Amino acid sequence: MNNFSRIGFVDIVVFNYNNRNKEPFIFVEVKKSGSGLLNCIEQLKSYMSTTKTCKYGIVSDGIEFMVLNREFQQEQDIPSFDSSMLPSSLEKYSYIDLNNNSQYDFMRDYDSKKEILVEDDKIYPVEDVIKLNIYENIAAGPPILINSTVEDEFYFPKKWLHNTDDCYMVKVKGNSMINANIDNGDIVIIKRQNIVGNYEIAAVDSDETLDKIAVDILD
Repeated sequence: MNNFSRIGFVDIVVFNYNNRNKEPFIFVEVKKSGSGLLNCIEQLKSYMSTTKTCKYGIVSDGIEFMVLNREFQQEQDIPSFDSSMLPSSLEKYSYIDLNNNSQYDFMRDYDSKKEILVEDDKIYPVEDVIKLNIYENIAAGPPILINSTVEDEFYFPKKWLHNTDDCYMVKVKGNSMINANIDNGDIVIIKRQNIVGNYEIAAVDSDETLDKIAVDILD
């Protein structure tokens, strides 16, 4: 743990998994028997202050025992487990169609990627979505090499795309396209083709073929 300018070590950490990311949930500090809790509490507070996902802290010197919540208030014990204590597996996205000046807000469950949940709790059935591969990265700035390895996949409603043939997704790296509402870290949907029309945004690969960005952006 970063404790101001020094590195410290938490004795015990209990983790949660949030979208496959391991996040600290409980910190435990244990000191020599009978040494008291005062210094132990301050150390625990400093660690919890720098870790937003840590919800509870425990301190003990083998004789005394104390549980603190996120606000550093004393609790009688850590509450019994409830599923609401776990991070949600739902991910929120906004799909932006620049050509038609439209936007769709939707969610997907990371544990069930084929299900796309839109407004009014409508779920697109599997036959109405298409799987697009995600690659990393495409340059919005100085040229970079695109890794041809598929990093992830995304299921997307077919009706939101003008043409689903030969489409794929890449993550944007760089800030040169922010005036076109394409930001660093966005995911763009690209349609592979050999020509591009006037005023259309395109990504150009190394052998001079054109891959047109399908005016689709995912935040």
